Amino acid sequence: MTTLGQRIRQKRQEMKLSQDQLAQKMEKSGKQIVSNWETDRSEPSISDLRKLAEILGTTASWLIDGGESPQTKVVQEVPPGYVLMPAEEVIEMQRQLIRSKDQTIKEKE
Repeated sequence: MTTLGQRIRQKRQEMKLSQDQLAQKMEKSGKQIVSNWETDRSEPSISDLRKLAEILGTTASWLIDGGESPQTKVVQEVPPGYVLMPAEEVIEMQRQLIRSKDQTIKEKE
């Protein structure tokens, strides 16, 4: 079974980040803190674990115990009446609605 530090190193290397780059993304000074985590000399705080998981594209749960897949997965059935859409499409629809509202407001002025 792998340790927390080994899982951090694994994901960092998969992301092709150096210890220094990960430390910068974590807003930590120097790579020593990442090195300490990876060699299990110290452990990240809960808030650091959450940030690590986000940066490394995994879950805090997987970092802690390795029990879940290292990839963040959202597996849910779509509730009746809902439709899944790519985020880009949703964002574009929101932009169009905002433009439409802006145009309506200008016309009323």
